Amino acid sequence: MVRKGVLNSQQVNDGLHVQNKIRLLFCMIFLLFIFGTMGYTVTRNESVGSGFLNTLETLTFLHERESQFSPRMIQIVLVLFGSFVMWFVLWTTLDLVLEGELKDYFTGVNLMKNVQELKNHWIICGAGRVGAHVAELLMAKNEQYVIIDKDVGVATAQTKRGLLVVDGDALEEETLLSCGIKDAKGFIAAIPETEKNVLAILTAKELNPALDIYARAHRKEYVKKLKKAGAHHVFMPEYTCAEEIVKRMGERKEEKKG
Repeated sequence: MVRKGVLNSQQVNDGLHVQNKIRLLFCMIFLLFIFGTMGYTVTRNESVGSGFLNTLETLTFLHERESQFSPRMIQIVLVLFGSFVMWFVLWTTLDLVLEGELKDYFTGVNLMKNVQELKNHWIICGAGRVGAHVAELLMAKNEQYVIIDKDVGVATAQTKRGLLVVDGDALEEETLLSCGIKDAKGFIAAIPETEKNVLAILTAKELNPALDIYARAHRKEYVKKLKKAGAHHVFMPEYTCAEEIVKRMGERKEEKKG
């Protein structure tokens, strides 16, 4: 089952920013160990393993003072640059923790991973009552899905109900591609504005012609337009509800006559 969460473009940008910081830290530490290990290995004519251990001891201030000139220079450089690197690592890590960026980064990474791993799934456009209820029914059937909604407030509210929501515009190709449109098996256009459903279907159909497409319409005159755009099934919740009420009224009259 997909983990809950709301993923937005700002979160992705922040995640990339933190990711770059973390990569920089690891690169600095890696290069420092490479320099120390190779330096000790060459200047002391010892094994790579011993060079690594001497580098580690130097950086932790446990290594004894070198008597020879070349190893001594390696030791001085390691102590000077090592102290700077370790200070920078600790300061940056503390800064990320205090600003909450580290937690947001890992949360964003998990959510992005969940979305990217989706295969043979359903993409639901619109996190309103219809879209959210469809997602819940899909979850009950162990079907994979992802919801797209442009309204951050709506997306966040549905997230609290345990749904996977991506904050984005379903009319944009970039958003659909990030939600795995090419690996999806179905597309559900449940945006309240039927005009937007038409545009969303046209965009989705262009990216993946094999999609099984369902659409919501709020007016009968849009049914043909939705089907022409590529929808295989069109539903009108308001009309269906009204027809059901009238049908029940008729059944009730028959019961009274009987």
